[in-house]
Amino acid sequence: MCVVESGESIIKNVKINDDGSKLRITLDWPVGVQQVYVFASSLDIFDIHHVNLTSDGKLFTLQEYKKLGGYVTEKNQGEMHYYIYPFIREDGKDILVNQPETSGNSVKFIDKTMIRCQIREKSRWSKYKNYEITLEANYPVQEKILCYVKKKNEPPRDISDGTLYYWNDTINSGQTVRRIVRTLKNEHMRMFVRDEVMYGIV
Repeated sequence: MCVVESGESIIKNVKINDDGSKLRITLDWPVGVQQVYVFASSLDIFDIHHVNLTSDGKLFTLQEYKKLGGYVTEKNQGEMHYYIYPFIREDGKDILVNQPETSGNSVKFIDKTMIRCQIREKSRWSKYKNYEITLEANYPVQEKILCYVKKKNEPPRDISDGTLYYWNDTINSGQTVRRIVRTLKNEHMRMFVRDEVMYGIV
């Protein structure tokens, strides 16, 4: 595989659309180009000179693009960058066409891990209250990503507004987790995520 400079084969206007369980990437397809390679990476720095076409990228044709209305791919947890380069096979050689930094041949998508959270006050004792917390997530959630905060007399506004406790268990994808949290009778509690870019609570 060799790399040549772009010339007139420049990819522009790459956009990404969330179709639910999948992503659809569209672009201004370069004139005269019949195939492109799409590389997916969690890194925001990409070096075309150090790729393995077989293991690192996916070949995609103009015919497939027209049929599907874009490049369709599965979602991945977290932040993913998609880099697209024209591909030519000439005289038995595989050639990737490098793109200028200003071409806009890449796009980023962040698929947040959404955590469904239900909190119910189960019972009131003379000095204590019990809250039943039920959690589910579309992707695995590592320990200490979640936390809960207790505050006297009113619900906590944010992660720093009260006494913080880490959630020390991992939640697997599709798993339902339940736990009882006890508070004083005059305390309120709320669940929070410690990384609001990659995680959300619904």
